[in-house]
Amino acid sequence: MPFAKIEVLRTRTPAEVQGLIDAVYRTFREALKAPEDDKHIRYVGYKPEHFPIPPGKSIRSCLDL
Repeated sequence: MPFAKIEVLRTRTPAEVQGLIDAVYRTFREALKAPEDDKHIRYVGYKPEHFPIPPGKSIRSCLDL
């Protein structure tokens, strides 16, 4: 049973969220041969203001991207 958690730091429309979830699910099905009813995917959206950025740093450096 594959499990995925998608974490993002920006707002997306419900259609975009569903598109991301569907893309991950298709990948599970194709690459891992996951069963059709095996859909364990979570989408977590964060607000940028929940990530304080120290002076002189960027959001990318704070998140180790």
